[in-house]
Amino acid sequence: MKPITKPIPESRNSHRFDPETWHAFELGREWKLSLAEIETLFGAENIVSVTPKLCVVQTSRDVAQIASRMGGIIRAFQMDAPLRDPRSFGAEVGKRIGRIPNEARITFGLGAIGVSVPIFSQWLRLKKDLRDKGFNLRTVNKDDQNLVSAVVKKEGLVATATEFFLLESGKKFYMAHTIHIQDIDAYSERDLGKSRDMVVGMLPPKLAQSMINLALGTESPGDDVHLYDPFCGLGTVPIEALHMGITRVYASDISPEMTAATKQGVADYVARVSGTDDPALRISPLKIETLDGKLISTFPAIAKVTHIVTEGYLGRIFGQHSIKPELVAEEKIHLLEIYGPMFEGLAKAKWDGVIVMTIPCWETKESSIYFGEFYQLLGRHGFRADPLLADREEVKLTKYGSLIYRRPGQTVGREVVRIVQRESR
Repeated sequence: MKPITKPIPESRNSHRFDPETWHAFELGREWKLSLAEIETLFGAENIVSVTPKLCVVQTSRDVAQIASRMGGIIRAFQMDAPLRDPRSFGAEVGKRIGRIPNEARITFGLGAIGVSVPIFSQWLRLKKDLRDKGFNLRTVNKDDQNLVSAVVKKEGLVATATEFFLLESGKKFYMAHTIHIQDIDAYSERDLGKSRDMVVGMLPPKLAQSMINLALGTESPGDDVHLYDPFCGLGTVPIEALHMGITRVYASDISPEMTAATKQGVADYVARVSGTDDPALRISPLKIETLDGKLISTFPAIAKVTHIVTEGYLGRIFGQHSIKPELVAEEKIHLLEIYGPMFEGLAKAKWDGVIVMTIPCWETKESSIYFGEFYQLLGRHGFRADPLLADREEVKLTKYGSLIYRRPGQTVGREVVRIVQRESR
């Protein structure tokens, strides 16, 4: 299996602005993971510039459609024009609004990323200038903060292309409009009905989407993708895979209770989207079984599986006062007893797909502890970690090419790793 990531060509900064192909993404809290998802989907060579808040990409692909299945971004933008001076943003918005047929009240919103702009005062100037020209205007902004997803959705600003942003990236300024915004309500709706289990934990749906994209790369979800989650827990990965358009999804778990929870969660989700055009309605019958993760090479459909995406067992939950290096060392031994047979079986089955999974990392008062022994195990069975990002000065990965997903205060975090076969096999 060839690595998904590619070296960045030396000419990556030679992109010339084109309003048809230049797009930008507002990055999420774990911005490095957001960037990895973008790079995997669009190619490192197509990234124009990156900051911890914004990534600019040049592509002729349908960004709005692809963004609808991305978990790591907040907004996607179509970039309209470069600006010599950020103070000209209001005037440029006025020009764009001036081209809208003046048949009814025009509702719009303003925002900025990477630069501090008094949005509300911009609106007041726009309001005066355009009302003098006979336009009936209403802005959704009540202060200088960017609008939240629920407000943008309620006001329909994406459909009307009337949420305008001033963007700064690479010491350059641009005017853009929003073509996609993350639908928090939809994530919540897909989570309805799931059991909550503080022992097994809960994989965030947005992270599940990102992991699926990190596994698929530029491959589109469809009939050629057979995705398997061998530690399915409450069913987050299968449900998000179905929502993203993957119609052949498999799952298993050592716990009959978790297997039942996944079956119920999938059934509830399909029932909720009945009567819509949701891709989950085109699914083949799911194979969801109770199976020890050590034995996934015996899963009946393993020969068909092209991608494995899973929240691996993260082990014991530690409190801030109970976590100690010696206890982490004991936990590592227990986890290796699970993952050793799993990768040994995959190697014997000559399985050659792509795996994206989470493994634990630990934070003590003294230091961060990583699961280096896991990577040694991979090597013994003919697998290796594939770096999630191309080599960049702006971004530092772990020494294994993985990225960390950890909320503030967590003692046990998630290390997201992409695994492929070594080329020598």
